[in-house]
Order: sequence, then C-alpha cells, then structure tokens
Amino acid sequence: MKLIEHLQHLLIPTRLKRTIFFLLFDIVLIAFSFFLSFYLRFGFSYPAKYRGHFLIWLGIIAAIKITTLALFQVYQLNWRFVSIIELGNILKSGLISTAVLYGFNLVIRYFWGP
Repeated sequence: MKLIEHLQHLLIPTRLKRTIFFLLFDIVLIAFSFFLSFYLRFGFSYPAKYRGHFLIWLGIIAAIKITTLALFQVYQLNWRFVSIIELGNILKSGLISTAVLYGFNLVIRYFWGP
C-alpha cells in the first residue's frame, strides 16, 4: 500500500515536474538531432576520430539551446494555451541559439583552425 501511495504522489503534476520533464525531453531531442546530423554528414558512418568532438559539441549545443529556451521562459508555458506570442518566443530562442552557435564556431575556427 505504501508503494502505491508513493507512486500516486509522484504522478501528481507540479510545475517543477513539468519543467524537468520538458527539460529532459528537450535534451534528448537535441542529442538525437545532433547525432542524426552527424550520421547524415558522414554518410551513415561514424568516424572514430570525431567521437570526442561529438561529445564536446553536444554539451555546448545543449547548454546554449536550453539556456536560450529558459531565457525566453519557454519552460514556464502552459502548453494548452499557447498563443502566437509564445510561438514567437520559441522561434526567437531557436534563431538566437543558432546565431550564438554559429558565432562560437566561427571564433573557434578563426583561432584554432578547421
């Protein structure tokens, strides 16, 4: 009985649980899309020399994307009542994070080469 009560308590929705769920879901989607882009880039083979680069860039990309989503308060949305303003914030977050990543990549290539 205690176990069932504990599980029922865990299933009660709260703001924190919802935020953690969306945060983890975004991290999984970012990792999957980056992994898939690597596979497409290298013709569905995974060169061993890029494994270290993959993990480093995955951390950088996830941190920047999650930070911009948090800055635009995407994790505070009630997804039942999303309006054009919230969709604009999601779009702005994506554009800004992409611009930051592009700039970061340019700086790295300028100072450390390709």
